[in-house]
Amino acid sequence: MGKLLGDRIKGRREELGLMPVDIHRAIGVSISAVLQWESGSTKSIKLEHFFALADLLKVEARWLGIGEGPKDAQTKHKREPLVRGSVRKLTPPHQIRTRGQKAG
Repeated sequence: MGKLLGDRIKGRREELGLMPVDIHRAIGVSISAVLQWESGSTKSIKLEHFFALADLLKVEARWLGIGEGPKDAQTKHKREPLVRGSVRKLTPPHQIRTRGQKAG
């Protein structure tokens, strides 16, 4: 697989039999954005899109980003893909209770 981010994105997409339109539909970016990532003509990817892309491609984010570490996503971290419409709301800090703390 190539040394550049775009090469890793395109190579893995093709390994999985996905088309740019599949990425567009799954994470909510334009097809043009996907093609720019793959060609290297853009210098940035929003973090939310980067991690959603890593999940969709079933690769470790570190490998996708810098080409180091294990390629395939580890199954020991049971995680849901970050795709459009699946973002969960976080509990506000003032509502978090520690062990043994009573509600109130």
